[in-house]
Amino acid sequence: GYSIGQYTALYAAGAFSFEQALNLVNIRGKCLKKAAAETETGMLGIIGLTEEKVADVVGRVGKSYIANYNSPVNYSVSCENSIKEALISEFEKEKAMKVVDLPVAGGWHSPFMKSAADMFRKTLDEESMNLPHENFIENGSVDRIRSIEQLKENLYRHIYCPVNWFPSVRKLMESGIDTFVE
Repeated sequence: GYSIGQYTALYAAGAFSFEQALNLVNIRGKCLKKAAAETETGMLGIIGLTEEKVADVVGRVGKSYIANYNSPVNYSVSCENSIKEALISEFEKEKAMKVVDLPVAGGWHSPFMKSAADMFRKTLDEESMNLPHENFIENGSVDRIRSIEQLKENLYRHIYCPVNWFPSVRKLMESGIDTFVE
């Protein structure tokens, strides 16, 4: 699962029931909505630059973070809205094929959402979960889940840390997985 799809994937991997997944997603969404209202942040999609170039621009401009590692040349960046134009200009100077102002309500999967994760922690701590199927790869740590504590910590961190989509898919492929369902 990519972002909220992580919960769908965990349900499919046996970590929790369908009802639990719905409840967790609902509460998570409320926490994210509240955090997004506290900050004026958003996201940009960057296509056609390497990770190094995207990281360089983010580092130079500041107030921004790589939020999604979608492919070797496709990234999402969470940023303060006040610096979007500066970021767009810098990505264009670096010859990005495309820079898109994403129509989202906040700077997801970045430190801007740490307060949402903190709000969500109590729900995670109180929830009963199972270890997911052994082939489940968590897209933040790009690793298998080995304990319920690790699962809950990863769901907490997933709110404010990047989605490592491409590295997760690559790891699954390297481990012999060859069937993916979208």
